[in-house]
Amino acid sequence: MIGVLSFLFWHGMSSWLNGVEMLSYSSYHIVSIIYVTLLISILALGMALFRSAREALVGLIFAALGFLLAVGFSVLNLVTVGVIILLGWYSRNMVGHEVEQRIKVKSRAMIGAGLTPLIVAMALGVSIVAYQSDAIASLAEEERIPSSSERFIRSIVDRAIDSGLVPTKVSPREKEAVAQQTTEDLISQTNQTLKPYFKYSRPVLAATLFLIIYGLNWIFYWLAIGMGMLLIAVLRLTGFIKIEEVDIKAERMII
Repeated sequence: MIGVLSFLFWHGMSSWLNGVEMLSYSSYHIVSIIYVTLLISILALGMALFRSAREALVGLIFAALGFLLAVGFSVLNLVTVGVIILLGWYSRNMVGHEVEQRIKVKSRAMIGAGLTPLIVAMALGVSIVAYQSDAIASLAEEERIPSSSERFIRSIVDRAIDSGLVPTKVSPREKEAVAQQTTEDLISQTNQTLKPYFKYSRPVLAATLFLIIYGLNWIFYWLAIGMGMLLIAVLRLTGFIKIEEVDIKAERMII
């Protein structure tokens, strides 16, 4: 399950980030959010339920294999996988510490303890995929803004003209000519201004994407919390897991 979800998520992200419309909305957004929410919630839940180091490592390796199979094998990807596994291992330690210190089962706290490192790992992987994206590479080579940005500029020009910038007595054909010429001038000026910086587009966009995802980590956090609690409820209803009271030994300081 972990390997399949990982492959589906990274394959979807790779397809989106390598597409010509990578800077515009895509159905991959919603589908990928579902996949990654399931993935990180299952990983965190698995670390809470199966606390042995071997089982945690197996789960992380399957997640890493899904990344490599979807994105490809390269030195950069292998290094990324190593960092992702280390972050996953740190997540496992955080979950284990939370479980050991807790005397009452609280699923939200146990799952949430390990989510942040997993979200950071996801953000890192996405930024690395973006760094290797053909779309971003072509952006640097062509030294011009993407077509989605050109359409955005055209929409701004159209709104400006419709707001009364051009006299109403001007014919629709003349308005179109003005809009077309203005758009071309703005695009040309934008490309000329950004030309010295296009060669840095790959690392800049990759780093920006990482910061954006990390800045929105609370969204993934609460989605994964909700998904994890739902999974626990289902597992309890099916009898796969149960909660029981046990006597434990505890240390205390005395005078």
